[in-house]
Amino acid sequence: METKEIRRKLLYKDYSSAGDDEHIQYVISNRELIRSQFLSLYDDIYADIETNDEILQRLALRSVSYSSVNSQGAQIDGIYRLIEQKKNEKHRQIMELYDEVGRLEAYEEHVNLIWRCQRQLPEELREVLDSLLIKKVSWKKFARSHQYSESTVSRLRKKAFSQIRSHYEELYQRAL
Repeated sequence: METKEIRRKLLYKDYSSAGDDEHIQYVISNRELIRSQFLSLYDDIYADIETNDEILQRLALRSVSYSSVNSQGAQIDGIYRLIEQKKNEKHRQIMELYDEVGRLEAYEEHVNLIWRCQRQLPEELREVLDSLLIKKVSWKKFARSHQYSESTVSRLRKKAFSQIRSHYEELYQRAL
C-alpha cells in the first residue's frame, strides 16, 4: 500500500477496538512492512511540514517588505493581501499536517497494542498465530505437526483473535 493511500485511510479512524479478524491478521502478518511504512509516513509528513514552513518563512519576509514600502498605493496593498492569504493557507496546511502526525501516532499505538496483545496470548494460541500468520505455515501442515484437526486449528485461531480483541479493549479502557 502506498504511503499517500495510508495517509488518507488514517483520517478518521476509531481505535477503541482491535478490529475484525481480518484487520488483526493483517497487523500480525505484516509487522515489518507496517514498521517500514510508519518510518516512510513520518518522513513524508515531516518533509511536507518542512516545505510548507520554508514557503511560509519566505512569504513572511515578502510580506514585511511589501508592508513597509507603501509608496505605490493600491497595487502594493493588493500584493500584500495576496501574500497574507498565502501565508494563512500555508499555516493552515502546516496545522493539518501536525494533525496528521497525531493520527499516525494514534494508529501506531493501535498497532503496537495489537502486537502486545498477541505476545501476551497463552503459548498454544501464540504458536498458532505465529506459525500461520508470521511463518506462513499452511493450516494442514501445522495441524499435522501438532496432531490437531484442521477444525481445531481454526477454533484455536478464532480463540486467539477473540482474546486479542478482549485484551485490547481492556488495555484501551485502562489507558483512558
